[in-house]
Amino acid sequence: MKMQRRVTTWLRVIPALAAVEAVPKAWGCATCFGASDAPMAKGLNVGILFLLGVVGFVLSGLVAFFVMLGKRSAAASRAREAVAHAAARHENRPTGFVCPQATTPGQPGTDGANDG
Repeated sequence: MKMQRRVTTWLRVIPALAAVEAVPKAWGCATCFGASDAPMAKGLNVGILFLLGVVGFVLSGLVAFFVMLGKRSAAASRAREAVAHAAARHENRPTGFVCPQATTPGQPGTDGANDG
């Protein structure tokens, strides 16, 4: 069974190869044969440059995305450190201390004065 499958595969491949070998235009394009001033070669070069531009655009987008992620991560890390520093500062305050910026003097229930 396997031998028959191999034979039928080769019987399909051989005519295809013969057809490609029979047509000289199928061997390659104008660029491969050295006619670099042909319109097909010029169009091929423009197509290559366009595709390089597309790849460059996509890669620059990826770089910009990862730079943005790095900046956001650094900002989040700084904010996390600031919160931890503020929490540590708050834990080290003596009991009964009222932050003067957070309250106004004489306000009921904040510093014990004028509670009535």
